[in-house]
Amino acid sequence: MYLQWLQIVAVDSQLGTSEYRRRGIMRTVAWGAMAKVVALCSSLLMVSLAMRYLGTEDYGLWVAVSSMMALLGFLDGGFGNAIVNVVAYSSAQRNEQQLKRIVSSAVLVLLAVSSLGLLAFLYLQPKVPWAWLFGLTISRGAINALVLVIGIGFFVMMVVSVVSRVQRGLQLGHLDAIAVAVGGLFSLILAGAAIALDAGLIGFAVAGVAGPILAQLVNAGIFLFRRPSLRPSVASFDVDIARQLARAGGMFFVLQLTSLVQLYADNLILAHWLGPAAVAPYDVCMKLFLIVPFFAALVATPLWPAYREALASGDAGWIRRSFRRHLGYSLAAGLPFALALAWLAPLVIPWWTGTSLMLSPALVLGCMVWSVMLLLGSVLSALLNGLQQVRLQVIVASVAGMVNVGISIPLVLSHGIVGAVWGSVIAYGGCALLPYLWWVPRILRRL
Repeated sequence: MYLQWLQIVAVDSQLGTSEYRRRGIMRTVAWGAMAKVVALCSSLLMVSLAMRYLGTEDYGLWVAVSSMMALLGFLDGGFGNAIVNVVAYSSAQRNEQQLKRIVSSAVLVLLAVSSLGLLAFLYLQPKVPWAWLFGLTISRGAINALVLVIGIGFFVMMVVSVVSRVQRGLQLGHLDAIAVAVGGLFSLILAGAAIALDAGLIGFAVAGVAGPILAQLVNAGIFLFRRPSLRPSVASFDVDIARQLARAGGMFFVLQLTSLVQLYADNLILAHWLGPAAVAPYDVCMKLFLIVPFFAALVATPLWPAYREALASGDAGWIRRSFRRHLGYSLAAGLPFALALAWLAPLVIPWWTGTSLMLSPALVLGCMVWSVMLLLGSVLSALLNGLQQVRLQVIVASVAGMVNVGISIPLVLSHGIVGAVWGSVIAYGGCALLPYLWWVPRILRRL
């Protein structure tokens, strides 16, 4: 059954490009919806298990270290996101040999980057004052072990997730969505085993990083078995393609760094200034409201490469229509859900986490506003990435990221946990969303 789910749908030569694009999007949305619901439920269950087993402080530590490693996502040089665009553009020409060279070049470059990054990480990791960075009181050995586990997992994932980027570029994002869902299930199973064995924080962290890696390995194995023409090889490495990926990835590198700051810096700020226990209520509330952008992400994943392919095909009308529909659908689904979550959060969170965790109305309201902003950002970024408008995003996101950190620290020191979320809301709303909403209509008119 799993092999049937992962069956590659070949392009019917009698289908028009627009029809193939539409079918690719619908297939990804349909399969992606089911897979992302599973992944979302797995993530929520993982939070519930972690809060019950680890407690507030260790949970906050786990989240803070994971956030720090996520911030290192820029170390791939933007190659990961560049692969999606380059593959999507090349797929419009239906050149299988070119796609093979792209896959081979991407795998080998990322293997080299991740290997160098891992060696640097292993050298520097014992020298960093982690206890000071995270405001911790537990032994240095325990902190080092946790950072080591999550760090190694991060660099391994950098390589094994290449195939998922290729799948998105080929408008087969449903395969990646299924792999993410399976990874969540694997992590749940491993976390259950860690709890049963009383493996503690380190064992729980191993479960969290191992599940997605195993799922992506299975995904890559099945995909390349069914698409042998795309199997990477040293002989297919192409220096020109590697340079093309580097050029395309340069802007994505900065954009990725600033986006990661927007998403994860608050956890590190809270951990450093208020201690890891302060991270738990903030992260739990955020994870609950991240269900809201889920509605936009369902369509954003397949639309990015579809926009890129439509641009290459000169189909500007399709791009405009699809963007308007995506925006309308996302707001119609997301806004009522955000309001419902804000009303239910005080009842849901204690039941969900199995703790007496109480959240202030200001924190809940801030997370609700932030989630709607992320929903809008998902719609806009799918369009801008597909249209290769990365420079605009880099400028806007860089300003928003710097403002976010600059105002979040004093707000946290003066208002506590609430200051983190409202710092993000002010920075992203004023420095990112407003410029995007001014520029996007003009970009669409110029197509």
